[in-house]
Amino acid sequence: MTTTTQIIIRQGQDYEDWLRVADADGISEDLTGYDALMQVRARADAAPMLTLTPGAGLTLGGIAGTINRAMSNAQTASLPIGEWPYDLVIKSPGNVRTYIDSGVLVVKARSSQMPT
Repeated sequence: MTTTTQIIIRQGQDYEDWLRVADADGISEDLTGYDALMQVRARADAAPMLTLTPGAGLTLGGIAGTINRAMSNAQTASLPIGEWPYDLVIKSPGNVRTYIDSGVLVVKARSSQMPT
């Protein structure tokens, strides 16, 4: 199941959400042994502005079929203001790749400057 999502963040904010991967009947896919990759780019042929992988921003939930994605305030602070395409792909132990989410990451300017 592929979804299309618009993620809206401000530079310098922490961000976290999750997705559930399910079949056509709504039954969670077992993601045990899967790999995953999410990249944000200015355009398809550009270098990634942000890359999330298991253990580095992505957490796969095994039999629950969930994927938690998180961006730190340092990561979002480094992103330029604008609208940037992204996608999220999973790879099964049998090397089958499935794009499960894509969309636009909207990065807005921050006004408040919280001290670290």
